[in-house]
Amino acid sequence: MVPRKDRKARFLYVSLIILILLSVHFSSFGLVSAEPTLLYSFVHLTDTQTLSEKYPKTLNSTFQYLEQVKSIYNIKRIIVTGDLVEHWNRVSEWRNFINAMTLTSIDVDCLGGNHDSASGRNFTYYNRYIGAERQVYFRIMGEFLFIYVSWLNQANTLNQTTLTYLNSILNSHQSSVLVLATHYYSAGKSTEYQLSALGQQLLNLTRVPTIMLMGHIHDTWVNVRNVRGQSVYEFNTDYQNANKGYVRIFKVYNDATIRVEEIRVEPEPAATTSTFTFSYLVTTASFSEVKPASSLITSLGSNSQATIYTRDLAYVIVLITVSLLITGLIANKRLKKLSDSL
Repeated sequence: MVPRKDRKARFLYVSLIILILLSVHFSSFGLVSAEPTLLYSFVHLTDTQTLSEKYPKTLNSTFQYLEQVKSIYNIKRIIVTGDLVEHWNRVSEWRNFINAMTLTSIDVDCLGGNHDSASGRNFTYYNRYIGAERQVYFRIMGEFLFIYVSWLNQANTLNQTTLTYLNSILNSHQSSVLVLATHYYSAGKSTEYQLSALGQQLLNLTRVPTIMLMGHIHDTWVNVRNVRGQSVYEFNTDYQNANKGYVRIFKVYNDATIRVEEIRVEPEPAATTSTFTFSYLVTTASFSEVKPASSLITSLGSNSQATIYTRDLAYVIVLITVSLLITGLIANKRLKKLSDSL
């Protein structure tokens, strides 16, 4: 017969081995994992024309805030999707916008909206203050290909020359995650996200994964559009006609997810108004509101819960194993007391 001490030691060793094996097994499948690491971020804001015209202090505060959190989020780029000013030919408004840009060391990419170019008829001031080379252009940042398209003509459409140019960019960067930025892409939730003529042209260029950044419509939303069985993520953050500063920060993590945080910068104190998380490798998304803005939609669902449930199951199994170990120790102690009393 095996002595009691040996039986106790054997039980402890076996339980410990089972616990270690379970932990290693679940960790190897990514079911028990560390918090993902933030790699870098980019920021979207749009339709700053009211701030450039009437509230330059709020516009300054918005860019100053981004400078303050630059190192926290590792912000690499700020994207402003048009209507930088209210009047395309008013120098004071352009100077207010340019002055605000100088308050941050982060790279700022702009494109022209209808207010910046007399609806595509006159880019004189836009070219002077932003640059003629920034009407249609692209940037590369890490895994991401950013393409910027201004309001180029009165019809707000692309001619064949521009379409050919855009296709050549896409063909040269087929492995990149595509971010398409323009001014007027969608008419918003009131029209069930009906596309503009330009929006349809750009959508025809898309491939998964694709992120759309836009403005023009006085509203804010996140919409997920199914295109050829894949998801296109569409973002508008337009709080024009108000003395408010809003930004969306797109935080890129090493687990191929992007966590999007909408932040009200002004009026102070800064506060998160909504969050949105999605993977740029698969077509899953989850949406949660923190302090919802009155016009922000909440119609997004989630089909990415299976991994969460599996991970919870792993934790339950490990917990049961630990519980059995503790129960065994208690039972062993009681048996020892009973044996000693006999």
